[in-house]
Amino acid sequence: MITGSATADVGLLLVPAEKGGFEAAIAKADAKLGVEEGQTRQHARLLYLLGVEQLIVGINKMDSCQWSEDRFNEIKEEFVKMLQLIGFKPKKIPFIPYSGFNGDNLVEKSEKCPWYKGWSANITPKKVVQGFTIVEALNNFIQPPKREPTLPVRLPISNIYNIKGVGQIICGTVEQGTLLPGDVIGIVPSGLKDKKIFSIEQHKKVLEKAGPGDSPFEKEVAYLLSKVLREDTATMDFSSEPGPKMGACIRGRATSSFASYHESGSHLYVASEADSVLRIVDCLNGGGTPQMIKLQREGIRTVKATHHPQCVLFSPGLKNGPKKNNVYYLSVHDNKILREFEGHQSVVTSIRMSPVDDSFLSSSADGTVRLWNAGKSGNSLCELKLPQNVEGPPLAAFDSTGLVFGISAKMAGDEGNHINLFDARNYSAGPFSEMQVKRQDIEAKLRASGSTPERAYALSRSEWTSIDFNKSGKQILIGTNGGVAHTVDGYEGSVMHSFQMEGGAGSTPLPMATCFSSDDQAVICGNNDGTVSCYQADSGLLARKLRGHVDRVNCLAANPKYAQIASSCTNTIVWVW
Repeated sequence: MITGSATADVGLLLVPAEKGGFEAAIAKADAKLGVEEGQTRQHARLLYLLGVEQLIVGINKMDSCQWSEDRFNEIKEEFVKMLQLIGFKPKKIPFIPYSGFNGDNLVEKSEKCPWYKGWSANITPKKVVQGFTIVEALNNFIQPPKREPTLPVRLPISNIYNIKGVGQIICGTVEQGTLLPGDVIGIVPSGLKDKKIFSIEQHKKVLEKAGPGDSPFEKEVAYLLSKVLREDTATMDFSSEPGPKMGACIRGRATSSFASYHESGSHLYVASEADSVLRIVDCLNGGGTPQMIKLQREGIRTVKATHHPQCVLFSPGLKNGPKKNNVYYLSVHDNKILREFEGHQSVVTSIRMSPVDDSFLSSSADGTVRLWNAGKSGNSLCELKLPQNVEGPPLAAFDSTGLVFGISAKMAGDEGNHINLFDARNYSAGPFSEMQVKRQDIEAKLRASGSTPERAYALSRSEWTSIDFNKSGKQILIGTNGGVAHTVDGYEGSVMHSFQMEGGAGSTPLPMATCFSSDDQAVICGNNDGTVSCYQADSGLLARKLRGHVDRVNCLAANPKYAQIASSCTNTIVWVW
């Protein structure tokens, strides 16, 4: 299910109309009652998390309820509620009653449901498509994605096979570009170069070339490479032709302070507080010379991509003045500030954008977290309530659905940190869940992993500097200023793994750069010796290490759409792997 959905252009979600079947398919999980989550609910969430935006809902087995209009409307109403909670837009989804056993409403309109007037769905806000059958929805409603056969090759690797007498086979789906037998490619981020493709095969047939849009399983494209070692290749890698490659795409002496990818993965925004410049990297065309936005008057401290590819949110790098605590909405097309957000009494330390709408969270050194609407200038929607027994600046982050956001703050005394979870639709009610991550639990985890009691004690008391949810919401990643990062259970707050900075943590406490990979499979951490470590998220074991920087890695970001990460240190502003 996951492998297929990850490369799908459209999802056809089928649900039974029979009594009891539909209810089981969309059931919510309840551990106390022993109820498992319905499979259709799981599939819908997976489709959304994996970026499948085009969806058709087929309500099957309508003959089992005698083609009841009331039953159809009941199922549609419940399904709409579920899809809205996940993040889909029901106006863009056709709902079709049909019977697979009898073939009703599959290819031709059935006469068994005279009440059914057909489906309608929006392709765009002003363009509505109508029809009756599932085939009509597939032919007329679904829009084929844009293919890019001329761009540099990008191929996420899904499987690797060693076949005796043949060699190593790498399987995957071409996302962009065109591959030919004899092409020389590279594999990143493992750093393998000059690997030759001997042949390209698809379902036991030899192909002359492979382009974008090939689907997996029967049509999965396999590439036979020479001299590729299995330990150097993993499913988090992707292959690329050696043309416009991504490497050290921005060089300079100014250290970058924050980096943020656009949700499409097309551009990377890099803030450099030292020279007050915002740099924009084109990630789909080999990097090239970055666009530079000079913000000498305001300065820049943090940056966050918005849903609009030509606009970003940023906090200024001003040391003094009445506007040093504001957040700005900037058009990078013409370097104009379109909106200004006032309210914090001290510098803004982080900005987090909702993945589903224009709301965003800002955390400040004044000890507050504010929720804003990026579409309107002015005051914040609210100042979030924090527990009374906290001290120090709070941290905030949305989960991948945008329905939940978390706020963490240090507990008074020497106990640890709170993580409070809020419903984004009812945040005024306060947190619906409160977790405590105790320092003694972190210390015990560090000691169990081999740290000395003294070092475990010191690391467990590092100040938190960032929190992030993985896409499933099951893990929360915590960055600190003491050369250590942690993952905790997203439901209970229990400590899962701790990752220590290699090469020493340095004499001055600085935030440890860390992030999840785009597929949730890895936790990526920057080290003091200039390397980047990739750990398995489930086991906490080191999977590989990337080398390229000559100084401490102080900034990391993962591309949300492609197997790509960006890192920076003092001598190289950004290195894209």
